[in-house]
Amino acid sequence: ALLYEAVAETVWDASASPASSTRLLLVFSDGFPNSNAKPETAAAAAREYGIPVYPVVLGHARLVSRAQERLSRIQEREATILDFADVGERTGGRSFDPPVFDSQVVRQILQAMVGHIQAEYVAGYYPAASGAQGKPRKVEVKLRSAALGKVRGGVRTLSLR
Repeated sequence: ALLYEAVAETVWDASASPASSTRLLLVFSDGFPNSNAKPETAAAAAREYGIPVYPVVLGHARLVSRAQERLSRIQEREATILDFADVGERTGGRSFDPPVFDSQVVRQILQAMVGHIQAEYVAGYYPAASGAQGKPRKVEVKLRSAALGKVRGGVRTLSLR
């Protein structure tokens, strides 16, 4: 039904009753108007004739509950995706999250990887000889300035044999 049009027409019909009678309109609806009419259409008519409207919203709690369940599932999936993407950062790599996936995006990702590899430096470490062969040593690499780049992987523990 045409919700706001029906409210306005009912108000106009009720306005024909004697002014000494109590007039009010109790409307049961899900609130979806099924037309382009605006709530102000019904409210203006009701105010004009002094007839208060009492909407009774049907199904709202169920609609909200379903939406919250869907949102919860989406949030769980988002957390799972972010955990996957974080593997890159946790391993010294990086993640990509393109909004579309096509051959141009693949080309851009591969070009970024080539650029990364070309700019990469590898530092070697040879410990001084000691009598403690096979024991782990903690090696920490720091750059003098963050402007020099980024150390991927941070602190490593090496087992020497």
